[in-house]
Amino acid sequence: MDFIDENKVPLEVLKYRNRSAILEAYDRNNDEKIILYRKLVSLKRKSLDEVSEYATTGINDILRFNVTSFTAKMDNPEVLLFVLNENEQYGIVNAEKIYFMNLLIQLKNEDQLEYRRYRIIFNRDGIKEIETL
Repeated sequence: MDFIDENKVPLEVLKYRNRSAILEAYDRNNDEKIILYRKLVSLKRKSLDEVSEYATTGINDILRFNVTSFTAKMDNPEVLLFVLNENEQYGIVNAEKIYFMNLLIQLKNEDQLEYRRYRIIFNRDGIKEIETL
């Protein structure tokens, strides 16, 4: 796992990342971090067939990504926001401070190439939601 600069990210990956113009402007000032993680899984069909009398129709590979090192450095999970109400008076509301992590997975099998994109929504208390995009 390495942190890399955006100029080292392939154009095809940036296309799938699909950042909005608002995020582009925000990231220019806040230096978005990009993590590159590689994992090569090599399977030999003949070896799979030899280890079991049953046909192998698929393989599950579980990716465990520990967000504890990120959450330890985060702000409080709740923040106070000042909002203008219908009487044009300012009020205070409790809001949940959340962070977003985009996860783009490249799956490659011989001549097949597929990308899957997820958004992990979390705060200091942990992961709140994982969206499939």
